[in-house]
Amino acid sequence: MGSNNKKQGEECTELLYQDRITFSLHGKEGFRLIFHCGSKRTEYADKGPFFQDDTKLLDWITGDRAMIKFLSASDVENNRNHLIKVVTKWLEVTNNI
Repeated sequence: MGSNNKKQGEECTELLYQDRITFSLHGKEGFRLIFHCGSKRTEYADKGPFFQDDTKLLDWITGDRAMIKFLSASDVENNRNHLIKVVTKWLEVTNNI
């Protein structure tokens, strides 16, 4: 039982240090969240999107990269629940990549 807890803890720690979502604050009209699998292209880039985005927030750039553009803080707040859903799903799907 102790080793299982340690393993789960190690997996959580590894996920904490993976680069998966980046803020892009450039531009005059809002900001973007870039969802990716790190700086290098992956084998999934030329395949379809990782998952079906029922929230319709994600704009898929490649199979392994997408973005969301927010125009204001109220835009973020209005989409809060959808954003949480997308971030959670992205981290889940890209965990072992």
